[in-house]
Amino acid sequence: MSSAAAQPAGPAPLHGAALAIAAISLALGSFMQVLDSTIANVSLPTISGNLGESNETGTWVITAFAVANGVTVPLTGWLMRRFGVVTTFTASVALFTVASLLCGIAWSLPSLIFFRLLQGAVSGPMIPGSQALLIAIFPGEKRAVALAIWSMTALVGPVMGPILGGYISDHFHWGWIFLINVPVGIFTVSTLLARMRAYNTPPTKLPIDLGGLVLLVLWVGALQVVLDLGKDADNIRVDAATTLLFVGYGSGGIGVIDPQSNSKIKAFPLKAHPESFQLDNTAGEIFVNLPNVRSIAVLNKNIGELRATWPMRYGANFAMALDNERKRVLVVFRSPAKFAALDMQTGAVAGETDACGDADDLFLDAKRKHIYISCGAGFVDVLNADDPKYLRLARVPTVSGARTALFVSEMDQFLLAVRAHAAEPAAIWVYRAAP
Repeated sequence: MSSAAAQPAGPAPLHGAALAIAAISLALGSFMQVLDSTIANVSLPTISGNLGESNETGTWVITAFAVANGVTVPLTGWLMRRFGVVTTFTASVALFTVASLLCGIAWSLPSLIFFRLLQGAVSGPMIPGSQALLIAIFPGEKRAVALAIWSMTALVGPVMGPILGGYISDHFHWGWIFLINVPVGIFTVSTLLARMRAYNTPPTKLPIDLGGLVLLVLWVGALQVVLDLGKDADNIRVDAATTLLFVGYGSGGIGVIDPQSNSKIKAFPLKAHPESFQLDNTAGEIFVNLPNVRSIAVLNKNIGELRATWPMRYGANFAMALDNERKRVLVVFRSPAKFAALDMQTGAVAGETDACGDADDLFLDAKRKHIYISCGAGFVDVLNADDPKYLRLARVPTVSGARTALFVSEMDQFLLAVRAHAAEPAAIWVYRAAP
């Protein structure tokens, strides 16, 4: 008489305090990943300004994470079969914690984007891994509770991300939106190593389809980039002489829109994404800030022909205005914080001076011969446009992060957008220009 070989039983479910601690650690592992998918969204202006980059460039902080995560999530099944569920999940959380630390201490936007790419790449197995292990450690009759815990973290995380990110970037250094993951990650990894090893599945040697992997990276990456960035329209100018609209957009271009027919009639290619640009109807030219390549492009307004490209000594040239009386292009930089006046014909520096940090808007008050610069560092600088050295007349304190402004010369008013801070709601502050 023969009997079938007994099949080895899996590890028993956890109970009591051990179950609670393990469930909390697994839920936190999932919560970290979904939280970081949205936590940087509302902090982008603060991050970009602090690192001296444009908001358009700063969106790569979000895109890099989404692209890398979108590529690695489909690989989770292969990774867990190849190395085991617990091993894969533990390694993912540990590497995610290290990547979060690196994001929090990033010294430049390129370094932050690289670390976010790494963070997204290693986070792929975190959500499916936490779900699988929660089901494994709960008794059969309580697995609905396990799924409820997992669902709660998946739903609450994306909602809490912008709230927590906005609060931290307003009251502390923006790096803490990533550094808060470090103690949570250490706790989760410690718990996994202490209590979850028995739940690891046996690793199996499996081949990998390299061709399919390459195509997966290209296809998912390209799709995610398109969904995240799209055409990225930024800045618009109205040509008073023709009523045509000029719109800067994408990785490098200015589109000309006819509002009568609601159609694009021209497109002028550029080497990089255009930030602020100005139309000079006297000479029929467009002056365009290209901070990503540290230059200013000068185009023919009618046909888009490039007349000149002026390399800039300083970086992050975002704001621009024209002084037609003195034939100068006025530009303010963030890296370092400088103001410069350039000759309209040659691009030669006619004068420069220090400026407030994180400048975003620049206006010429021709009546008073004043220049106004609004800065996210919490100031508005007032310069003397008649002075060859552009002497600073005043530095008006505002609020940190308040850098978007508008000067209405007909009303002699300077309007500054101030986001919510402390107990104060968001508001528009109105200044009257001094006589």
